[in-house]
Amino acid sequence: MTKHTHIGAAELLAVTLALTGCGAAGTDDSVDSQEPELLQSLDEPCGPDEINAADLLGQIDGPYDSPFGLDKLSIDRLTLDAVYRDGEILCYPPVHAAPGTLQPELPAHLEIEIEVSFATAGGAFDENLAAVLSGSAGTAPTFLAAIAATELEGTYVPSLGRPDEVGLSFSGSFAGSETNGSVFEGRRISASVGESAPVGYWPMAVR
Repeated sequence: MTKHTHIGAAELLAVTLALTGCGAAGTDDSVDSQEPELLQSLDEPCGPDEINAADLLGQIDGPYDSPFGLDKLSIDRLTLDAVYRDGEILCYPPVHAAPGTLQPELPAHLEIEIEVSFATAGGAFDENLAAVLSGSAGTAPTFLAAIAATELEGTYVPSLGRPDEVGLSFSGSFAGSETNGSVFEGRRISASVGESAPVGYWPMAVR
């Protein structure tokens, strides 16, 4: 059985803040990081476990139809799908912690450029998103996409501020007929401070 991984609110906030000019990724000298390798085909292996893009994409069995909790008050219906259209495939080798640190060892993983369609029956979202699908051996792949609120095609109105101040992040996981995920919005308050708020969630759903 594959396991779903969770993308936390802190990561979503970093993405949404980046949309409004505040995001900045830090570096950690205690981790021996390496540059990714650009793979040339879906079947090219990555890392010691020889995971490949075809393996990850094969876990997507859309389109999915799922209840979608919006604003914690109403239940809408979500249609979700993801497709690969010859986007980049990056292989990140294993990350080994430096001696004497508490950093975990990280397995090799893939990042694949995909397109995600995300539409709710009530019209709040009607989006075609450029997304990144990530995964390693033995885990369900996750996707992450982010857009400025001014780019939304649906009718959703941000709660944290004007559309030109707010970004939205869409994240979720796929495991065959099952999917779950969430939508967050975030904005910059000052040069070093931001805030985020949940927009909606979709649970495990059977296609």
